[in-house]
Amino acid sequence: MNSLFSWQTADIKITKIPEMELHNVDASFLFPQWNARTGQAAMAGLNNEYRGREENQVQLSTHSWLIETGKHTFLIDTAAGNDKLRPLNPVFNQLNTRWLTYLAAAGIRPEQVDFVFLSHLHVDHVGWNTRLMNGRWTPTFPNARYFFSARETEFLFR
Repeated sequence: MNSLFSWQTADIKITKIPEMELHNVDASFLFPQWNARTGQAAMAGLNNEYRGREENQVQLSTHSWLIETGKHTFLIDTAAGNDKLRPLNPVFNQLNTRWLTYLAAAGIRPEQVDFVFLSHLHVDHVGWNTRLMNGRWTPTFPNARYFFSARETEFLFR
């Protein structure tokens, strides 16, 4: 993750803000019903860069998508976030990543983000909504308006 991946389309710039890469993850971690037969068919459609060492492993990443229109700055998902206590999810427990550094490298300060869209509310998609500053959790994007589906909220709080 030495450089940011971005592209321009018309007046819109899209940049992938990386957080971390996960290598050789057992596919059943993501898909509990995984089985060898259907798994092989699914894996056949993946490029080699997404496949793990073993037949049932995949390569993953946590990241965000930054969209700049010239008028507004959007962020889609906020990755896993640093410093969060997640003892039941050791992959994301007390991370110390360079996500904010990559956001800055894209030319954006957190205060400049206008809208945050959360595709769903898993820990690896909402983590940078807050950050630890001077021993207190504070909003990372204090000027942003957040959007996520009511169905996600219903699922979490049922």
